[in-house]
Amino acid sequence: MGGIRAITAIRETRHAKERVDYMRVSRQVRRYIDLLVDPIAPGSPEADRDEAFLILAALVGALSMARAVDDADLSDEILDGTARALHADLHESR
Repeated sequence: MGGIRAITAIRETRHAKERVDYMRVSRQVRRYIDLLVDPIAPGSPEADRDEAFLILAALVGALSMARAVDDADLSDEILDGTARALHADLHESR
């Protein structure tokens, strides 16, 4: 029985740590969204937040893809292309 209790305690500790990690990530995502909403052309608050989520998702996705490939030129192309597209989109919406 002691082994089962130990495993249960380890799981509970791990889950508690994961909850804390998720809470930190959630706070950081909210900060990023708040920072991104500010420079977006004024629109409805909901549309501005949607645009901020799109920008953040594109940045995170581009960075993840750029790190995942083994070709430095492709990595640069992913980052540069995403930056150009986001820049164009932001200037278009103003």
